[in-house]
Amino acid sequence: YDKLEVVNQLYGDSLYFDFSPYYGKMDLIFIDGNHNLPFIESDAKNAFLMLNKNGIIIWHDYYGIPGKQVSDYLIKLSNDYTIFRIKDTSFAVYRRG
Repeated sequence: YDKLEVVNQLYGDSLYFDFSPYYGKMDLIFIDGNHNLPFIESDAKNAFLMLNKNGIIIWHDYYGIPGKQVSDYLIKLSNDYTIFRIKDTSFAVYRRG
């Protein structure tokens, strides 16, 4: 099979998009979204719902320093989930399972 057939890039306003058909089905979710808190929260919530039992979430624009909304939210979220920063990048990663 063509490996690209398993890639499904979704476009839309993540505050209103219906993610329910994807709940529990995603192996990998890459989030490079709006940097305002309502969008960051919505993107994370939906990503966790879509993730399968061994799935991975990668966030872009994480710098690990307070004062940036993506960083602030992921620092807070790391109280409940083990989230790692990839050294010398702006990526943070969570792996379920």
